[in-house]
Amino acid sequence: MRILQQIKTDIDTRIGSCDTNPITLVEALEMIKLAVEDVIRDSGSKGKTSLITSQQLINLLHEVVKSSLVSEGVNPTLIQPTVGQSNGEKTLAGFLKFKKQDICIFPNNKTPRNESIDFNG
Repeated sequence: MRILQQIKTDIDTRIGSCDTNPITLVEALEMIKLAVEDVIRDSGSKGKTSLITSQQLINLLHEVVKSSLVSEGVNPTLIQPTVGQSNGEKTLAGFLKFKKQDICIFPNNKTPRNESIDFNG
């Protein structure tokens, strides 16, 4: 049985290898299931809450999405944060507010530029 810190380390290690060893949905879900079971046995409800709020589990699913995009032909250099990375979310403007995006694909035929946005109140 693994403790919370070992679970987090195991997940980080697996995410870090996604650039050379893509993760499947089945593998990610199995890892999530085992992680939740282990942390509940070790730390109970408090440990489960800590694992969930750490973003580790959702980051596994983000890597599944990025791996799937690459397998469907998306150039991995256009994906942010890059495959195998969880940090580096991009902040994009929406209709009413800015929001950090977990996964972005940037076009390779456009040059990024800063724009002023006026929401009129």
